[in-house]
Amino acid sequence: MTWNYRIISHPSWDMRDEKGARVYRIHEVFSDESGIVGYSAQGCEPYGETQEELVRDMHYMSLALEKEVLRVEDLPTTKFGE
Repeated sequence: MTWNYRIISHPSWDMRDEKGARVYRIHEVFSDESGIVGYSAQGCEPYGETQEELVRDMHYMSLALEKEVLRVEDLPTTKFGE
């Protein structure tokens, strides 16, 4: 199994009056040879135990900006970290 950061769009419950409103978060997405098998339940924040680790993590998150945005409705229901 592998993982990477991806942007996932979610329906916005805070803007109920705005039909189709969505929010976007970066998540860890887990895949195997069959495709996406799950994702982190909560959006991620950059993290590092050193400044260098933080910069590296932010770089990995920035790579998600180059990939297609995923819709939570299209993903498996498996969420990690709930």
